[in-house]
Amino acid sequence: MRRTAVPAAASLSLFLLFFLMGGTALAGPSGSQETANEVDCNEDSSTSAAGVAYVYAGTNGAEACADNTSAFPIDGSATVDAEDGYAAIDGDNSNAEPANGYARVDGTGVHCGNETNQDSSADQSGNTATDCG
Repeated sequence: MRRTAVPAAASLSLFLLFFLMGGTALAGPSGSQETANEVDCNEDSSTSAAGVAYVYAGTNGAEACADNTSAFPIDGSATVDAEDGYAAIDGDNSNAEPANGYARVDGTGVHCGNETNQDSSADQSGNTATDCG
């Protein structure tokens, strides 16, 4: 199954929606964990944005996250990681295409998920813009 990228405009809109809904700065940029390409937003250490999503912010980045406990119909996360120098949107595998893929921009260019790598925070050496479908 080929994973496709979430359209860039939708990705940015999703991140801005989550981020601008509010939240307080926490000790770290991310309260979520990803297992088998499904995000867990770790609600206990996050700020709920009216039940739609969970927002995290810290000195090394920010993240907006939606999982099966949130009201947003697409599960995944939007991340800006200032420490590692990238921005990404990563949809859960359980989402319908194209919202089950990821797109990432970093110092080496644009990357999207493929069969081998479905994690936007993993090594991107095998993922390029040609994977963006």
